[in-house]
Amino acid sequence: MMLPEHRETLLARKRELQKCEKPALDQQQIVDFENLIRESMEYVFPLSFKLYDGRFLREVTGLVDYINGRTKRLHVVDRKGDTNFIRFEDIVDVKRK
Repeated sequence: MMLPEHRETLLARKRELQKCEKPALDQQQIVDFENLIRESMEYVFPLSFKLYDGRFLREVTGLVDYINGRTKRLHVVDRKGDTNFIRFEDIVDVKRK
């Protein structure tokens, strides 16, 4: 059995260990991501985005609904029907799901 204070300390330590630096992308990777996103919109298939969120990596999977060039954001609709707004500069990796 664990005390709540110990549990919180362990969870905080785990979060601290998961922190990472943002990976650098080369120009070819960015072009590949753009092409895959365009194909996804044209042929309607889901993508899995790995995003750098502050000092952590997170993943969002869904269909690209809209590309807003003015605000430089993607609108991605996940399985629940929720719209996720993804900034271009947060994208670290894109894969076909």
